[in-house]
Amino acid sequence: MTPAHPCFDDPSCYGNASDGTRTWNQQSSPYPINFCAGVTWDGTTLRTQMPYFSVGDRMLLVIMQSDNADTSGAANLTDAQLGPVGLWHMGRLTSYENTFGTWEATVEPAPSPTFLQYLDGTNPAQLCNVPEYSELTLDTDLEAAPYTPPYGGVVAFFTRRLIHNGRAVSANGAGYRGAGDNALAMSFCGTPTMNGEGLGSESHNQSSATRSTVGGGGGALDVGGGGGGGNQTAGGNGGKNNCQPDVTAQGGASASPATFRLLLGGGGGTG
Repeated sequence: MTPAHPCFDDPSCYGNASDGTRTWNQQSSPYPINFCAGVTWDGTTLRTQMPYFSVGDRMLLVIMQSDNADTSGAANLTDAQLGPVGLWHMGRLTSYENTFGTWEATVEPAPSPTFLQYLDGTNPAQLCNVPEYSELTLDTDLEAAPYTPPYGGVVAFFTRRLIHNGRAVSANGAGYRGAGDNALAMSFCGTPTMNGEGLGSESHNQSSATRSTVGGGGGALDVGGGGGGGNQTAGGNGGKNNCQPDVTAQGGASASPATFRLLLGGGGGTG
């Protein structure tokens, strides 16, 4: 016999409904459902620049990128190769104070010391509020704001009742950024165009035909196709080129972590 889901008889699993009812429509859709901001830890305090959080908010912290991630070109990434990317923590905001233009936040339960050590400013990370509705009605698609380091790419909420009306909750196209416009990144024989963004914080728009860890490669050489972005599966390799038909841009790596992580899809490379 399959055991009942632990939330089956526990409405609190779906949030405390403190944000009441909401209808998501054309008037609200230009704005994200989550307010997100970059966050750092100075050894004693979480710090951010976002003034729109309130004490009592449910909060999500996510590490988005890291130069500690393995960028050696592996085709499939495990937990060790991912480094801290995708690690996350959820809690509730218990204090929030403005100190000389910087907001100091306390989240309970507190993140682990291991998690906090990664928030030293070298690993892009974000802090987002997560609304808790009693009922959410979708009159238009609910979409994540695009990832612009260090925040974005997140759509998250709790609700005890969702009326979707055939509308989608989507983060499509909101992950790591694709490479720049081909008109600004021409490739020639021996010079690849730009690769898409991946796990590394400096991985975007580098002239390379190799994968940039859960990102895509550039067009290998003269008018070759760019590599596709990777995610749970690897991105496709780019099309052949005029200079070296047997050399193509690599698709972005896939990720197969043993632990549950929140990862963005990789950006494609320039053709």
